[in-house]
Amino acid sequence: MRQKFAWWMCAVTLFLAAASTALAQGPNHHRIGLNVGWQLVANRVQGVVNESVAIGVGTVRMDVRPRDIYDPAQNHITPQHYATVMDQFNAAGIKVLVVFGSHGFHGSKRDAAHFNAWGYQVCNHYYPTSWGNAHVMNYLNTIAPYVDAIKYKSNLVGIEIWNEVTNYSNHLCAADYGYMITEAKLRWPSLTIGISTESHNSSAYSWQYVEKLTNNTDKVNWYKHTHGWQVPWDVAMHHPYSNYRNSNSVNNYLWYQSYYMKQRQPRPVWFTEIGWTTQYGVYEQEDRLEDAIDLTINNNYADKVFWYQMYNCNSGTGDFGLKSGCNVPDYPWDRRPAWWTMENRLNWK
Repeated sequence: MRQKFAWWMCAVTLFLAAASTALAQGPNHHRIGLNVGWQLVANRVQGVVNESVAIGVGTVRMDVRPRDIYDPAQNHITPQHYATVMDQFNAAGIKVLVVFGSHGFHGSKRDAAHFNAWGYQVCNHYYPTSWGNAHVMNYLNTIAPYVDAIKYKSNLVGIEIWNEVTNYSNHLCAADYGYMITEAKLRWPSLTIGISTESHNSSAYSWQYVEKLTNNTDKVNWYKHTHGWQVPWDVAMHHPYSNYRNSNSVNNYLWYQSYYMKQRQPRPVWFTEIGWTTQYGVYEQEDRLEDAIDLTINNNYADKVFWYQMYNCNSGTGDFGLKSGCNVPDYPWDRRPAWWTMENRLNWK
């Protein structure tokens, strides 16, 4: 009798725990994500996982880099390190969108010959430029061991190949970016691959760039002709930043960004970076987070939205963090008001 009673109590406990988890996750558990930056130091990762669990996020966006660009003396970070990080997030039930940037990899994505204050307008090439022919394959060869280390992980959402269009000192010519995305899709056809774009305020550069990428570049047109008129990416991963300070302006801006990104290319749109700094105080940051998440989800401006970001470990980028500290990743006393609003949106909406 005691054994049956103990078994029954154990079953009830497990059922209630599962029900509590399901309730806490809510319907938008995997539509709302969070940027956790680059996970370079092994003994820090579990703290980041713990804080991700605490806030209730189901999907994080993580940078992959082979070294710390702010600490050049640091040892090389191996592909196996990131495979282990993926496993740590997976053990906590968290999916990961991986972003490959221009930082730290041999064959930098910075094309010094084709940028100035007008960005894409000085780069109206149809065929890859000399920079693209020299560096695109080199870059992909360099990231390949890192992609191969994570590509079979069950919690991998996809990879974003970073290219911020209005970041004039870093973005690539559309012809070169099309070359890079096309070759990436040919190498890893089963992976969800995202193009990366950015806009500040109501800039039209991003969607004009994407229109050119989609319709007027050699490698993308070749791929479309040979693959049933499908483009070589699966998602348009957009970064709509702004300094608007009221809900109506934010709503108009996000509608504009969503509409034109969907008009200029055929794939679903995710907002994989959206954030406001604490320039005007932590409570205004909280208000803008509420706007960004609620307006995007309720109006279906994007299928997924990722807040930028959990931590602000590099003070040179402006303080976007939901936490005011960085050194102890799961320290609970440095959570800002926006952290609690994010938790509410993840767990109860």
